[in-house]
This record gives sequence, C-alpha cells and structure tokens, in this order.
Amino acid sequence: MKNLSKQILNYFSTFTETRFSFKRLVNYRWTNNEFTQDLSLFPEFQNELLYKIKTGSLSSISIKQGMYSLSLPREKVILQLENRLKETFDRAYLDTCIQDYIIGIEKSIQVNTNGEAELKQNPQAIELAWKEGTRKFNMALRKELEGILITSQQQIIDSKKEDLGIVNIPQSTFGINSYLQEHFNKWQAIAKETQDIDDYIRRLNDYIKDNINDITLYDLFFSLQKYQEASRLGTVYVFFHLITQGVNAFPLYYIELELRSLSTEVLITFPRDLLLINAPAINSYKFDRVLTTPRSCTLSKADAYLGQLEVFLQTEYGKATPFIFEPAFREILHDSPDRPTIKSRIGLQTITNEDKKLLDYSEIMTGLDTGKDSQFTRLVTDYIEGKIPNYQEDIMREYKDKYPAKSAERYIPNSPIPINDSQKRILLALAKKENRLMVIDGPPGTGKSHTIAALTYWANENKKSVVITSHKKEALDVIDRMLTEKFKKLHPQSKPSIVRMD
Repeated sequence: MKNLSKQILNYFSTFTETRFSFKRLVNYRWTNNEFTQDLSLFPEFQNELLYKIKTGSLSSISIKQGMYSLSLPREKVILQLENRLKETFDRAYLDTCIQDYIIGIEKSIQVNTNGEAELKQNPQAIELAWKEGTRKFNMALRKELEGILITSQQQIIDSKKEDLGIVNIPQSTFGINSYLQEHFNKWQAIAKETQDIDDYIRRLNDYIKDNINDITLYDLFFSLQKYQEASRLGTVYVFFHLITQGVNAFPLYYIELELRSLSTEVLITFPRDLLLINAPAINSYKFDRVLTTPRSCTLSKADAYLGQLEVFLQTEYGKATPFIFEPAFREILHDSPDRPTIKSRIGLQTITNEDKKLLDYSEIMTGLDTGKDSQFTRLVTDYIEGKIPNYQEDIMREYKDKYPAKSAERYIPNSPIPINDSQKRILLALAKKENRLMVIDGPPGTGKSHTIAALTYWANENKKSVVITSHKKEALDVIDRMLTEKFKKLHPQSKPSIVRMD
C-alpha cells in the first residue's frame, strides 16, 4: 500500500507539472549573485559531497584554512619578477628615476644659486632625490607585480576551465591590494637603509627570492565564512549541476545544509535526511516523455532515484556517458536547438523566497520511504479496503428532513450567501463529522466558486478556518471578491478575516 500511495503522489505531481505552466513556480534556481557560491575550483570537496549522497552519509564536514585551496606557485612569480629586474627595472632605470628628480631640483634652485655645484653640496637635496626616485621605481615595480599576478591568475583559471569543462568560477579570496602594499612597504624600507643603486638592486633581488611565497588565490574556508552573511537570509542548499535555456538555470537535484562559522573552522551539517530531485523544472521543458521519478527521497535511496533521472536525460540527449555523480563534465547538448542544455555545476545557493507548496510532496514521500505513519497512506488503505463509508444516502435523508418540499426553509436561504439544493446538500455533508472525504465537481458555470464561498462562510460561522488553493490567480480573485463584498455589506465597519498569499 505504501508503494501505491507513492505512485499516486508521483502521478498527481507529474500531471500537475505537465498540464500547467509550472516553470514560474519553481523557485529552486541558480541566481548568480551574492546568494550563489560556486565550488568549481574545489574538486576534492565536490567529490566529498557527491560521495556522501552516493553512500547516504549525513555526517558533518569540518573545513579549515588551507584544506581546500588553489594557489599560484611562488616560482612562477619570482621568475617573472627577476626577468623584469633584468630587462626593465635594472640599475639604469633606477638611476634615471633619481636623475629625473635631481634635474627637477636644479631647475627650482637655479634662480638663486649656482645649480650643479650647490646641489652637490646640499645633502638634504641628494637624500630627497634618492627617496623620491626609489619611490617612483618601486611604484612602477608594484604595478608590474600586479600585472604578473592578474595574468598568472587568469592563466590558472583558463587552464582549469579547459581541463574541467567548468564555466562558473567563485570569487577569489586573495586580497591583491593588501598583498601589493605589503611588498611595496618592504621595498621602501630597503631603500631607506641604503643610498647606493647597486646595493639596492642586489638587496631587492634577495628580498624577492626570500619573501615571495605561494599565493593562495582561492580558499574554501574564507569563501564560506564570507558566504555565511548571505546564508542567514534564507535556506541554504547545495545544488548539483543545471539544466538551462535562456535566463533560467535550474539544478538537477539538491540537498539542504547548514553553515556554522567557528574561529578555526566552518562546520557543514545536514539537518534533514532528504534529497530533492528537480523533476518540476525538468518537466517544465516539455520533453517527449515525462520524468516520473519521485521528487524527493532519503539519502539511502538517492543512488537509485538519481540513476533513474540520469537514464531519463541520457535517453533524451543520446548520451551514454554517466554524469550525474561527476563533479565536472562537458556540457550536454540536445540534437534539437530548442531544447535546454545540461551543464556541470556544483555550488551553494541560498533560497530567500522558499515556498513549500502543497504540490511539493517531499516530506510525505520521504516519510513513506522511512516507514513513518502517514494520514495519506491510511486514507488510501481505507479506501482500497472499503473502510471509508459513503454517506450520500444519509445526506439525502437529512436534506429531506431539514428541507421538506413545502417548508419555508426549502426556499428561503438561512445564509447571507444564497445556495441551491445541491449546495445545501454539500454543506450538510460537510457538517457530518464522520465524512472524511468529499469530492465536488461540475462543468464551468455550475456554481463551484459560489459553493466555495458558501462553504467558507459556513466554516467561519462554526469557528473553523479554510485554506483555498488554486493554480490560477483568476479563480482566487473570484472567491476573494465574493467573500470581501459580502462581508462589507454585512459588517461595513470591520475588516474581513481573509489573508491572501500568492
């Protein structure tokens, strides 16, 4: 019976997603802003996440500084700087910087002194020329180092993109400005300790060899610490891969996590044993077939259900190579250009407008998988076994007793919302406590909206609350207007107890 209940839920959710325009309701999507934290440059960490899903492990993950990082080797920077010191920033260039400043001083004192002779006799002028000349030299060298770092970082990124087939890159955690300023200050300190060009160039070369270390460009520890500011504004999920067309990019599957930043580590925990499969987004692209995979499962069943998802997409795209558990793969294109593209991407995404709709069967499905008692399963069981009695004949007898053919009650409404004979029987059925399930249907124009309004008014009179849902905004507008206008007529000084949520 549990499997039958799951099949009913899957069928109904699939029917809903394919019949209606469901894409606008899918709010689990990549945003590519401060709420997105890509993990593309940390393949070891990506593999750890994928391994947890494959094995069904919910143990926490501790991330410390340097554990997952990408660095620029010191040798690459040193070699380029040494070449620049030989080719461009040599003693001749430093001498030119100093002489340019000396010429400027000569011009400023020629009016009152003999110029050259006076300059040589002025130690303060010589010291000032050295100070400003080396500063000009160091500023130019700093600019050169900045260019080396930017170019080298881009080369590493381009190489990773080519090797891994990735597109989205996380923001660098390397503070280039503070790094450049630190070395510039050290070069300035060396210049203060000497006023000899050859000695300064020699000491500068020694400094570069001894003090340029490996540069950490990306560190997951610092990335997550910074990302935690955005994670406080919603629910954090780790998204796996994406299916995209136009501006929309949806994950194929995802799992909720929590971040906790400590002084020396960032702790990742998984609050629920629940993996979600984004079948609504996939079905919104109207493939020739429909994906009927459950929308969620426990991690113990993730391998099997994600395998079904993978086979579905492999069949649609004609791709035999496995990809669903890979940290990176080349983009998958459909033969038809109007079909979406599948790309590799793993990252964190904060959902700020999470709306767990009635159409999201995640909790029910997971409860069925774990053997939890479910009211829905009990209902299906009772229905199949004939344990749900039909009170239709009882309702007809009650209707005839309450509304005799020649009585005034048969024709004069006792509710502010007038109702016909069918609607009176519906309210009688609603009032019968033993009635566990009611189905009301009818073609357009037969009074279903009017019935809902009368039902809601009856419930309010009996101290009950009602939730009214619809796929279409217009249907809610009609009922909202009926209830509000009737309430205003009955209670012109009061506000109707209606909450509207879109």
